[in-house]
Amino acid sequence: MNKRNITILSLIVLAVITRLLPHPPNVAPITAIALFGGSRFDNKWIGFSLPLLCMFLSDNVCIFIFYVDIVYWY
Repeated sequence: MNKRNITILSLIVLAVITRLLPHPPNVAPITAIALFGGSRFDNKWIGFSLPLLCMFLSDNVCIFIFYVDIVYWY
C-alpha cells in the first residue's frame, strides 16, 4: 500500500472512532475530513466520497449498537 491509501484508510477509521466517542459541541470531525479531502486529494471523487463513506460506516455502527440495545431491552 502506498502513502495515499494509508492516509485514506486512516481518515476513515479516525472519523468512525471520533463520531462514536463523546466530543464537545460544535466539533465536527466529518467536516474537517471533508475539507482535508477536498484540498489534499488530486482525485476529487475521493475527496467527495470520503466524508460520505465515513458517515455511512459510523451511522451503521451507531444503529447496530443502539438498535440492538433497544431491541433487547423491550
